[in-house]
Formats: sequence, structure tokens, C-alpha cells
Amino acid sequence: MKRILFTAVFALLLVTNQHLFAQNTIDGYVLYRNNPQVPIPDVQVGLYTTGGTLISTYTTGSNGFYVFTNVPNGTYVLSSSTSINPGGVDLYDAWLILQYILGFRTFTPIEFLAADVTGNGVVNMVDYLFIIIHYFIYGQPFPAGEWVFLDVEVSTYSRTGGGTVAGSSTGDVGGIWVPTGRDLIDEMILEHEGIATLQTGQIVSFPVKARSLIDLAGYGLVFEFDPQVLEIVEVIPYGDDAHYAVVGNQLRMSWVKTSDESGRSMFDGVLATVAVRLIGQASGDVSISLGKESHILDNTGERIGYLELSAPRLAVALGQGSSLKVYPMPASVYTNVEITVAEAGMAHVSVYNMQGQLVDQLNLSVTAGTNVFTLGLGSYIPGSYRLVVQTADKQVMKSSLYVR
Repeated sequence: MKRILFTAVFALLLVTNQHLFAQNTIDGYVLYRNNPQVPIPDVQVGLYTTGGTLISTYTTGSNGFYVFTNVPNGTYVLSSSTSINPGGVDLYDAWLILQYILGFRTFTPIEFLAADVTGNGVVNMVDYLFIIIHYFIYGQPFPAGEWVFLDVEVSTYSRTGGGTVAGSSTGDVGGIWVPTGRDLIDEMILEHEGIATLQTGQIVSFPVKARSLIDLAGYGLVFEFDPQVLEIVEVIPYGDDAHYAVVGNQLRMSWVKTSDESGRSMFDGVLATVAVRLIGQASGDVSISLGKESHILDNTGERIGYLELSAPRLAVALGQGSSLKVYPMPASVYTNVEITVAEAGMAHVSVYNMQGQLVDQLNLSVTAGTNVFTLGLGSYIPGSYRLVVQTADKQVMKSSLYVR
């Protein structure tokens, strides 16, 4: 855990001040970025001599308060740590770091410490790139650790000043962590407009568009798909120096505008052009869905709270008059499952999460033709699912399901 030394003079309760061995009380609060409205609980505050010897420790409660009593006269260092869940980090934090590097803003000591994600005592392009590539795309932990605190030097010989210890979760330069955790889910949805039909081995290219978005300063996008059915063949992301990678069942993309980019063409609403190949045995809907970490920065660098993205629905060309449709997408309370078969019988429906775990199943009696059933989603956790239907003639059809 990376720390830097912050010198302050604490308010001390002097029990007796007549001789060298007077006993004192050192107390104060551990606050997120010095914000009195956001105390940090479960922080272990250590009282050390200036030579590094531990004298005592105290763990803060819900109000962030700590106290050391019967402390002899002298100079000490308060050093803190915690194992609670850190705040989230997004492309806005990377954008702030870039603004600092370019000389457009300054950092307070705790902002600087949060921005130094590599923990080497400087903030530069390495920290910026670590967030947008290693952290966001590949999920690598920060070398500086999950939390950082300013070490504070305190002297018992003065009775003026305050007792604040400042902390931050690493990378959270924007400083919007709250004790219950940081919710990264914005009101962003991916709606399917139009349809693209695929056959096994066929490559289909389609755009992902952002509605009503004139300009942007960056994005962090996560698209989920079934890697047993679809292969990502090519991605053309918007923006100079954009980065992307296919990680498991996700296509992850990131980009932050690093300059005026006067030679760059005006944003036309297309965030990326994606080419996919149908590689597995599937039928019905095999569309991609939007991951909850997705977010977009407006042209001032702020996160956009609500935005609709669009992409065509990907459907597999089916034989024998069979088809599977799931709508509306995304869904919240319920969704309709439309099953079309050539002959009557039983249809076995299974619902899996993106980790391949079975979360729901039911058997339905279907007639020849189109059948529509309502699937309740009250017990479903928001996220992406895979719906698999096996008909009486052993035909298997699959569809994406996104619950918000």
C-alpha cells in the first residue's frame, strides 16, 4: 500500500504538562479524501515512532473515529490500512490523470496518491495507460494496492490543529466512493434495431451506435456474448489509440481523447464496427448484450448518466420452420418467449447465467406453429443470460436474455 507523509499538528488533550513524561490523547477521524461527510470504517490506524516502531493500533468504527490515550510527549507518525472493498474506477479517473499530465489541472496530495496507481511516487502516462488497458480491459490489480492513505506526523508539544487522516481507494481520482460501495451501473441500455441473419461459418459485420450523442471524450464498453456460438473476428473502435480485447465471454473496449485530434473525423454516432462469425450449433437469437460496467464520457469528461446504444439483432437461419424469439430486450419484470415449431410436443427450456450455471428450467407443452409464454424475472439478478430450448424433435435453439 502506497503512502506519503503528510505533516499536521493535532488537537491534543494534555492530561499533565509539567514534565517530559506527560500523557496525552491523540484522536481524530479517517475521512475519504478529507471529506467530513464520508468517514471510512474498519481502518486500522497505527501509531508509530518516527523510527518506525509500532506503539499501538486502533480500528475505526462507522464514524471513522480513532483515539490513542496515555501517549508520552514526543513526535509520532500515524499510518493506516484497510481491507474493505475499494471504490470503483472508470475512464473518468483516467481522463483526470490525463488532464493532470497535460498541465490542465492540479491534484491535492490525496488525489495525487490515488492517481499513482503504479505506486512509484510519480503520476505519468504509465498510470493513465494502466487504468484504460491493464485495469479496465484485462482486470489486473493496481501495483499500489487497493487503498492508499496519507501518513501523518503528529507532535504532542502543540495543542492546535485537526486530526484528519485522508484516504482513498486507489485509482478513484474522482472521489465518489461511498461506504456501501460504488455503483457503476448507469442507465445505459443496448437495444436491437434491425436483424442480421447468420449461417454457420458466415461472418457478419455490424455497427454499435450511440443515439443522440454529438461528441464524447472517452468510453469504456463491455459487450457480452456466447463464445461457444460467436467468434469476434474484427473490431474497429472509434477514436485514435483505442484499445480492445476479447476476454472470455466479453469484448472490452476503452478510449480517452488525448488531444484536440483536429485531424480526426467528426463523431458520426458509431462507437465500433464489430464482425462476428457463427461457429457453434445454435438457433434463434445469438445477439450480444451490454455489460454493466459500460460507460461513456461526454465532451467535458463527465460520465453520461443515460444513453441508449443500438445494434442489430443477430439471428441464426433455422430450418424446418422452427424459431425462437425473446422480447422485450432488455427486460426487467418479465419477458416473452416465442417458440415456433413444426410439430407439437414438449419443449424443455433452460436458462443459464454467463458463467454457465443453470438458474431456471421449465417444461412447456407446445403446439405446431407459434407459441408464446411469459417468463417471470423477479428472482433474476440483473445481467446477461443464455436461454436454451430443446424441442421434441431434439432441435436446440438458443437466445440471449438481458435482465436489467
